Amino acid sequence: RPPGVEARARSGNLFAFAGVAPERWLEGEIVGMTLQEVLVQIEAPGSGGGQYDAAVGSLRREDFRPGFAKHAELGERVEVRLKRVNLHQGSLLLSMLDPDPRED
Repeated sequence: RPPGVEARARSGNLFAFAGVAPERWLEGEIVGMTLQEVLVQIEAPGSGGGQYDAAVGSLRREDFRPGFAKHAELGERVEVRLKRVNLHQGSLLLSMLDPDPRED
């Protein structure tokens, strides 16, 4: 995967997501789509809902729930969880699958 392909936070504060447990489910909205990933905007838990409390994360095909790819559409509300937060690169990696105890 080329550098910089993971979704970057949009005017967001990724530090607000750094302490969120990977088992915690968050509601988000699909804001972009490609054949290999869906971009989902999520708000940090406990935030006031301002633009600086939201970020866009990458939901890759291998982390889609079964059947999701057939009906996904822009604007759809989805349940996701944080798989990885990379503060250095400014990226969020999301999943629709249950947590795997072996995940980093």
